[in-house]
Amino acid sequence: MVVFPDPPYFPDANPMRFILLSALVAFAVSNSTALADYMIGSVAFNSSRTPGTGSLNQSITFSNVASNLDVSGDFTGLPVGTAWGGFTLAAADSTGQVINISSAGFGLFSGIVTADSTEYKFGGQYFRNVTINGSWTPGNLSFFSSYLQPHMADIAISFNRLSSATSALNSAITFQAYGMAPVPEPSTFAVMGTALVGLVWMRRRRMAAKPATEQP
Repeated sequence: MVVFPDPPYFPDANPMRFILLSALVAFAVSNSTALADYMIGSVAFNSSRTPGTGSLNQSITFSNVASNLDVSGDFTGLPVGTAWGGFTLAAADSTGQVINISSAGFGLFSGIVTADSTEYKFGGQYFRNVTINGSWTPGNLSFFSSYLQPHMADIAISFNRLSSATSALNSAITFQAYGMAPVPEPSTFAVMGTALVGLVWMRRRRMAAKPATEQP
C-alpha cells in the first residue's frame, strides 16, 4: 500500500474569503484610527517654583505650569502659554512618588517618579535630575482634536544652582509623548475573534470534505 501526501484541496472558499476580507477591512480601519491618534513629540514648560532658593533636595512646588516656544514633533504649533496646572515634588529622593497633573485644556498626566539623582555637585554648581514615567490623556484644547486616546509619556525635570546655598534655584520641565498607551481597543478584539472563527470554520469544513489519501 502506497500512501500519497494530501493533494491540494480547496472547498468552496467564497464564505471564507468574505470572512477574511471582513477581518482585513476591520483591521485596516482600526489600524488607521490608531495611527491617526499616534503622537510623538515634546513640549517644554515655564513655571513658578516655591521656594526659589536653597538646596535642591527640598520639597519643591511648581505652579502656573505653561507651555513655551520649545516644542517639537506633533506638539509643533501648540499655543504658547497653554496652562497645565501644578504639582509638588517630594524632598530629597522622590523615587516612587505618584505625580498627577491636570487641566481641562492640556489634559491629564498620571505617573510615577522612576529616577531621582538627588542633589549632586559638578564643577561650581549643584544639579538634580528627575524622571517621571506615566500616561497622558489629551484635554479639550482644539489642538488635540485628532489625539483623543491615552498616550505613553514622561516628564524630565532638571534643576541647578550655584555653589551658594542662597543662589537662585533654576529648573526646566520637558514633557514628551511617544506613543499610544498599551490598552487594547475593542476593534482589536473584534478582528481577532473574526479571524479565529474563520480559521476554525475552515478547518472543520476541510476535515469533513477531505478526500481519501490512501491508494491500494
